[in-house]
Amino acid sequence: MKSMLIKRGVWIAVLLLVSLSIASCSEREPLSELPADFETYHGDQRDPLILVGDRAVPVVLKRIRDKNMPRRRAAIEFLGNGKYPSALPVLQELYSDTTDPDRDVLLTEIFRIDQSEGSRLAMLVRNDKGDLGKSARDVIVRERYLLKRRSFFEAWLAYQGLEPND
Repeated sequence: MKSMLIKRGVWIAVLLLVSLSIASCSEREPLSELPADFETYHGDQRDPLILVGDRAVPVVLKRIRDKNMPRRRAAIEFLGNGKYPSALPVLQELYSDTTDPDRDVLLTEIFRIDQSEGSRLAMLVRNDKGDLGKSARDVIVRERYLLKRRSFFEAWLAYQGLEPND
């Protein structure tokens, strides 16, 4: 019983710290560069971006135009995970380039931001071979992983080396 109370107290403290972090992040200016550890972080590659949230969107939108950007797929996934509507025109523009090597992830993240548009695009390429066709079929049947979002709290816990089940 005592250990359960201590555990509950620890989680309350963690939630308080996360709440304070969120409040302080919302008052800052957009980033001019990606987080310093974005290219080196060993956990979920989206986490450094999730932790700074919408402050990272402008720089991510600028950088993903480079097809050789390190961890480009993770940056694109960050935009869909956050459902940032301002990202939709850029994602659509990149998706329209049939030579883009990340069209499959562009499609899924367009869907995560705008299910109607993502479904429309998926119908056009559902019979394609390879990753794009598979992603299109996943979009059409609304695979569960496409509806799941990684929260700030999950990213923060992982970044701290903690697990939600501890």
